[in-house]
Amino acid sequence: MSYFLKDEITCPNCKKPKAPLNSLCGTCFLATMGIPTEPKKSRVSFILAWYDFWVGFYLDTNKRKLYILPIPCVGIVIQL
Repeated sequence: MSYFLKDEITCPNCKKPKAPLNSLCGTCFLATMGIPTEPKKSRVSFILAWYDFWVGFYLDTNKRKLYILPIPCVGIVIQL
């Protein structure tokens, strides 16, 4: 029986399938090196809204967002 056909080739940490010659799967290996495996969610986004015809700052405490519109209808949203 070939080594590649064995079904017990799993990562000892997460039990996911792994390459036969590696001791950890790719996700666990990157985590041990301190490299994040999930992309960080962007906290800053841009907004273009024709109905937001105002200039200034607005803090939405329920959604925890800060809206900054330096130009009418064009602005930046920061997730707090």
